[in-house]
Amino acid sequence: MKQFHLLFIISVSFFFYSCINDIEFNGEQQQAMVVLNSFVTPDSVVKVQLTRSKFFLEDDTQFEAITNAEVKLFVNDVFVEKLNPTTKGYYIGTYFPKENDIVKFVAIVPQLAEVNASTSVVPKQVIIGVDSSSVSLGECPIVQHYSENGGPYVADTIGFTKNKGLDLRIRFKNEPTIKNYYRLLLKAKTYFEDGQVMEQNVYSTSDDLVFGNSDNNADIFGDMSSYNSYNIFSDQLIDGETYELKTRVPYNYVTYKDGYNSSTTPPDSSKNVITKQELVVELQSISESYYLYLKSINAYSGSDDFFSEPVQVFSNIVNGIGILGSYTQSSKVFELPATVGYDNYYCGGNDGF
Repeated sequence: MKQFHLLFIISVSFFFYSCINDIEFNGEQQQAMVVLNSFVTPDSVVKVQLTRSKFFLEDDTQFEAITNAEVKLFVNDVFVEKLNPTTKGYYIGTYFPKENDIVKFVAIVPQLAEVNASTSVVPKQVIIGVDSSSVSLGECPIVQHYSENGGPYVADTIGFTKNKGLDLRIRFKNEPTIKNYYRLLLKAKTYFEDGQVMEQNVYSTSDDLVFGNSDNNADIFGDMSSYNSYNIFSDQLIDGETYELKTRVPYNYVTYKDGYNSSTTPPDSSKNVITKQELVVELQSISESYYLYLKSINAYSGSDDFFSEPVQVFSNIVNGIGILGSYTQSSKVFELPATVGYDNYYCGGNDGF
C-alpha cells in the first residue's frame, strides 16, 4: 500500500479516464488527503480502509490509519448503515452486497475533506467447465545434498526434478450487450497432517489473445512472459461468445534414485507432512474501476526503464485518492498429488532436507 500512496503524489497524469485525480506538485509540501480503499463482493460484508496520504519526501514509511471517521454506506442511493471502526483504519459493516447493487461509501474525516466513491457490483460469469492436460518441460538432476546430520553439501546425483506444465482450458459464457472485465486467479491449497491449510497464489503463463500477448514474448519452453501479471482482460475480442481461455501452470516434483533414503539423509521430524494438494481455478468478474486500477499498477510495474513514461495509479475516489471496486467469482477445484511443488528449480541445483 506504501507504493500506492507514493505514486499518486509523484507521478503525472496517465491516459486512462477523466475520473483519475491529477495531483499538482508546485515544489511545496501538499496537504494530506484521505485514501479510501475497498473491494466489495457478495461473498463478504462491506469493508473499507482509510489512511492519510504522505508527502513523498518524508522519511517515515508508515502510513497513518484514520480511526476517527464516520463512514456511511448507501445502496442504490438508499442509506443502509454506518460502518464500525476496527483496527488499522478498517471500517466494517454488516451488509452483504448483491449483484447489480450500486454501492456508495461516504467518509467524513475531521479536518480533512469529505470523500465518496461508488461502484456497481458486477454479475457473476459462471465457469462452464475446465479441461486439463499435462506437458513435460524437462528434467533437472539434483547434484548436491546435505550430508548426514546437517553437515556440508555432498556432490552426488541423488535424483531429478521433473518440470511439467498443467495446461488449462477454461470455458465460460461472456454476456453480450454490456462491457465485461475479468481476472483469472490460480491458487494452490496445501493440506497438512496436523489439520493446517495453506493457500498461495500460483504463477501461470499464457499466449491467449485476450491477455494481449504476442509470440515475441515466448520463453525457452514456449511459455509466454507477458507483462499482464494480474491476468486481467476485457471482453473486447469475445463479446457474447462462449470462450475457452487457455493458460499454463508450471509445477514440479522430485524423484530420487534407488538407494537414496532415510539412511543417507536424516528425516526432518519437524516437517509437517502434506496430505493433499488442490489447484483452485477462479474466474473473477470485476468492475471497470478494479480493472483500470490493476491495469495501471501493471503498467507501473513494467515501466522500470529510465526513459519510460511515469504512470499514475487509477483512482475513483471523489475529493481523495484510492480505489473502490467490486468483483464476483466462479471457481473449479483440481486435486493434485501431494508431491507437487511450485518452487523454482534450477538444473544442477541442490535439494535441502
